[in-house]
Amino acid sequence: MAARSLLKGGDYRPITVAENINYPALLVPAKEDAGLSFIRVEEIAAKIKNADVVPIEGDNFGDQLQRVVDKQLAFIQ
Repeated sequence: MAARSLLKGGDYRPITVAENINYPALLVPAKEDAGLSFIRVEEIAAKIKNADVVPIEGDNFGDQLQRVVDKQLAFIQ
């Protein structure tokens, strides 16, 4: 998530701009996230031309933090 999205607060709707993203994007959603449904993330990813979705179990990184970091590092490389 871009830090600038935090400034917009509740009116930030990534699905409205997802189709305009022309660069590789990594989405790492938690399947049971209370704030954003996994299905919604899949809808957003479908609109991004080059999105890689790496779901994690649970509602936050928890014990999967290292897996998430490894995926992020691989994506950046």
